[in-house]
Amino acid sequence: MKQLTGKYNYTEYWVYRGWLNRKDFTASWWSHPHPTRPNIATPDILLTAHYNTVDTGTWYWEATPNHGLPHSKSTINVLADAGVSENQILRVTREINGSENGLENRAYHTLRLYKIFGEI
Repeated sequence: MKQLTGKYNYTEYWVYRGWLNRKDFTASWWSHPHPTRPNIATPDILLTAHYNTVDTGTWYWEATPNHGLPHSKSTINVLADAGVSENQILRVTREINGSENGLENRAYHTLRLYKIFGEI
């Protein structure tokens, strides 16, 4: 499943789930000189509750970069709906990772699985 990484994503997911109130912490708290930090007391709940493991990946796919709010025109949906090609895999990879890390492996498996599950 898609892993949830980054301080921003963790706080946004916690807000989305209602486990954290956005008013209870400083925006961009990780770079603020005197922040009120969010209280994420049980980050392991994403690993121990099966629903959460799937939900984080789905949330990221649907909400990015819309400040934690699922949105039908999220960047990843728009890119993914443009078809399966090496260029589209590159664009999705850059959107998710901010770079091309793992691109060759991702392209290989995406194209391989698309032959099985896709509409060819």
